Amino acid sequence: MDTQSDNNTPQQIRQILYSQLISQAIQTFCVLNLPDLIDTSNSSIEQLANQTQTNPAALARLLRALTQFGLVTNTDGEFALTLLGKSLTRQAVASAQPTALLINGEIGQAWRGITETIRSGKSSFEEFYHATLFKYLEANPEKRAIFDRSQDMGLELEVPELLDHLVIGESETILDIGGGSGYLLTRILEKWPNNQGILLDLPVATEIARKKLAEQGKTGLFQIIAGDFFKALPENASIYLLSHVLHDWSDDNCRKILSTCHRNMPKKAILIIIDLLASDIEDTNANKTAAMMDLYMLSLFGISGGKERTEKEFRELLGQANFTVKEITQLPSGNGIIYATPK
Repeated sequence: MDTQSDNNTPQQIRQILYSQLISQAIQTFCVLNLPDLIDTSNSSIEQLANQTQTNPAALARLLRALTQFGLVTNTDGEFALTLLGKSLTRQAVASAQPTALLINGEIGQAWRGITETIRSGKSSFEEFYHATLFKYLEANPEKRAIFDRSQDMGLELEVPELLDHLVIGESETILDIGGGSGYLLTRILEKWPNNQGILLDLPVATEIARKKLAEQGKTGLFQIIAGDFFKALPENASIYLLSHVLHDWSDDNCRKILSTCHRNMPKKAILIIIDLLASDIEDTNANKTAAMMDLYMLSLFGISGGKERTEKEFRELLGQANFTVKEITQLPSGNGIIYATPK
């Protein structure tokens, strides 16, 4: 018996329970725009309190906590960001700032309702906001912008690994289905410039995509179509891409999405699915991530909505939609790349 481990267990579980406080502190740090303010120039409590219209004594206690968790340093009353803290600035590579803002809003509220979700099986998000996530985002473009930026930054973290493992030929037409702002499609076309791209998503998302391409001076990089992937898709693509889409939907809805793909795609086209692959193997970082994300899905969609799926579950869904799985590549991050063709 590991006595030291047993003796530490009560403390370890308390640290896990109290970690909600540090998450909330980091969210507050971002809501107040403190990472960018501190990154611009090292500042005192008085300067930061004046810039953020906050109580100096309360702000000092927030920054003291964040110092203990390695986000900021305090040198003679002047605060500076650590490398960890810099990851919360707006311009950081794979910035975590939009995710902090997302969690601080409606998504975080849904997480806090997960007890009732476990009791009832119903989506806590829908119980709080009386709308599905995507209907809510469609009606609130500013919330959709934060959601899409959080998705983009998550993809920025994943993209180097994805681009290293994706198998894409030349002279392809890639249809990114439900591709949000088009971040992944942009990166794919930058790596394989001889290919053409089409982005399809709801109008609120495609409007954001157009603005983003214009801001980056990339207007015309790919075609943008407002549409509904439950109803119809362009029929002229050779690669049909579903990146982190299916985990948002129930098995029945996934079958509908896949059936729409099957109905509209040419016989020689390839379907590529990118999603986390869940597993019951314990204590690997990738599997912990998938397990956390599955609870995230549960809070948003309930038991009748989206979830993280195993390789076996993906194979079953694809078979039911009349696809043949050609290859599945498991990545170190926990993501999987699934290649399938219509039967």
